[in-house]
Amino acid sequence: MSERENKRIGVLGAGSWGTALAKHLGDIGHQVMLWARRDEQAQAIESSRQNARYLPGLQLPDTLHATSSLEAALAGQDLVLSVVPSHTAREVWTEGRTHLGAPTPILSASKGIENDSLALMSAVLEDVLPGHHLAFLAGPSFAVEVARHLPTAVVIGSKDEALAQQIQRLVSSDWLRGLRHHRRDRPGAGRRAEERHRDRLRHLRRPRVRPQHTRGDHHPRRRRDQPHGGAARCGPADARRPRRDGRPGADLPPAICRATGASGSGWARARSWRRSSPRWARSPRV
Repeated sequence: MSERENKRIGVLGAGSWGTALAKHLGDIGHQVMLWARRDEQAQAIESSRQNARYLPGLQLPDTLHATSSLEAALAGQDLVLSVVPSHTAREVWTEGRTHLGAPTPILSASKGIENDSLALMSAVLEDVLPGHHLAFLAGPSFAVEVARHLPTAVVIGSKDEALAQQIQRLVSSDWLRGLRHHRRDRPGAGRRAEERHRDRLRHLRRPRVRPQHTRGDHHPRRRRDQPHGGAARCGPADARRPRRDGRPGADLPPAICRATGASGSGWARARSWRRSSPRWARSPRV
C-alpha cells in the first residue's frame, strides 16, 4: 500500500463501531464497502444512507456502500477491517477467507474474546487466516465520537512495523489521530484490553465466599456470642493459633482461603475490614 492514495477498504461488521470506522474512512476519501450479516439491514443502510439502529441521525458519505455478500465486501480490497463481534469472528472468517486475496492485510478492531476458548482475537485470526499480515486497532475512542468527527485517537499495533505505519497514515485525519504501538512482543495494540476482559470472566466464574471480618464492638456484623468476634483465620485445623489477646481464632478451609484471598495475618484482616466496613465505622469514635 502506498502512503496517501485513496484505497478500497472492506469493513466486516455493521454495528456502531464498524459503521463509525467505515463512515470515518469514507469521509476522508476511501471507497468503503460495509458488510452487514442481515440483508435487510444492508438494504436499509444503502437506501437511507444511515444506520438507524446503531448510529441514528448520522448521514453516511457517498463513498460508503453496504452489502450482505462476503464476496462483494472482500474481493479486490486493499485493506479489510474486521469489526464483527468476537463470538462470531471465527465463523465469519472461516466463510470469508475463500474470497480474500492472498496479500490483503487485515486490521482487527473487534473487542472481546472468543466465548468457548477464551482466545484473543489475534489467536483466532492467526488460526483462521494463516499467512496474512495482521494489525490491530484499539482505543481510547467511542464510536459516536469518531462518527461525529470529534477529536479522538486510536492505537494501531502489528508485528509488521511497515504495515502499522501505512495503516496509521491511512486512518489519520484532522480529527482522528492514529498512534502506533511500539512494543513488538505483543501481537496487537488491543491485546491488554482483551486479557483484562478474559481475566474478568475467569474471576466471575470463581466461587465467591466472603468471610466475616469484624473489628470493634460498634461493627454491625459482630456476633457478641462468639468470643473471637467472628474473625476468620486461614490454615489447617490442627494449626490453630490464638490471637494476640489470647482468644482463640476460627479457621477456614484452604479452598475458601484461596477463593477469597483471606489470610491469617492480622494486617490482612484489618485491610479487608476497612474495605468492607461502612465509612462511619472506619474512624475511631471520640
